[in-house]
Amino acid sequence: MFDIPMPMTEGRELPQFTLRQIDFPDVIKMEVKDTQYIVMKIEMIGKRSRADLQNSNDGSKVEGDFRVLSMRTLGEKPVDVKSLEQEHFEKTIAKIKSGKM
Repeated sequence: MFDIPMPMTEGRELPQFTLRQIDFPDVIKMEVKDTQYIVMKIEMIGKRSRADLQNSNDGSKVEGDFRVLSMRTLGEKPVDVKSLEQEHFEKTIAKIKSGKM
């Protein structure tokens, strides 16, 4: 189901966003520079081609707009490549859906 590799970024920053306590209750427990892993269910609400960008083959010419439908924290535990394998991911999602996580 989720057997595609997760893209990594090299040499650039990922987009930033803001979460409110009402949407992400764990924000109250966190301190600046703390890290958390979260799972988000998103819906694409817009898509456009950016003809104004110079490099046509660098993968940055298409932008998408998304709405967050739900999210849940996975905690501070580091996630390595092996833990992202299919079986582990499906078990984690099942725990989230059941409310046990």
